[in-house]
This record gives sequence, structure tokens and C-alpha cells, in this order.
Amino acid sequence: MVTVSSAWQDIYNAISSNVSDPKSRGTKWIFGSYPDVYAKDFPGFPLIVIQPVSKSEKKYDIGSSSKKEQAIISQIEIYSKSSSEADSLVDSVLSAIENVSLYDKVVERVDYNFEDIAGSNVHVRVILVRWRIYD
Repeated sequence: MVTVSSAWQDIYNAISSNVSDPKSRGTKWIFGSYPDVYAKDFPGFPLIVIQPVSKSEKKYDIGSSSKKEQAIISQIEIYSKSSSEADSLVDSVLSAIENVSLYDKVVERVDYNFEDIAGSNVHVRVILVRWRIYD
């Protein structure tokens, strides 16, 4: 049975094993929450944030039987000072999550934003992915 915590770990493992740091910094650059950009050990950009996953359930009654649909929902954020680098990382992340052992993956959307973060112009890509699991 897929759990929320195992799903997050599966997603993290797929991305960290298959997406290379474009800067080859040899330091942590994939996070479970947005890091403190003012911290002394902030690695800089680019970085990837895999937000905690959520789980939803729907039950369908069909005649005398019922089916349960569960969905694991993940939001993956990419932050980069370069638009082309951010887009390349989106492609790499989408390719990496093909290896996640959940079922029926649907990329709900990829949002494109531009933000001022701690005085830096940063390109932000937000990937929303839903995996459907039927019982």
C-alpha cells in the first residue's frame, strides 16, 4: 500500500538519483521545504523543492460494488536564475518521475513565474503531479 511518506521518499529518490545539479556544487540542492536564502549555508540557485505530498480519496458505488480511487498529489518547485536552466530542469524532473513506482501519473500543470527572491531575479517553475491509484 502506498503511503504519503513513502510516496514523498519515492519522488525524492527518483529526482535526486536522476537529475544532476547543473552547477555540480557537491552540496544539497534538493529540499523538502524552501531553504532559508539568508542562511550561511544556502547553496544558491538552482534548487528544487519537493513539497510534502497529499493524499485524496473518492469512493464510487456502481450497482452493488464500490471502487475507491486514491490520489497522491505532489508539487515540485524549481528555482533558477536562468529561464533556460529552469526549463531544462523541468524536463529532467518530468523524466525522472517516470521512474516513480506509483500508477497512472498525470501532470496536472506546470506554472511559470518570475520572482524577486532576496534581491535576485529568479525563474520559478511549479510542477503539479497526480498519481491515481484504484482499489
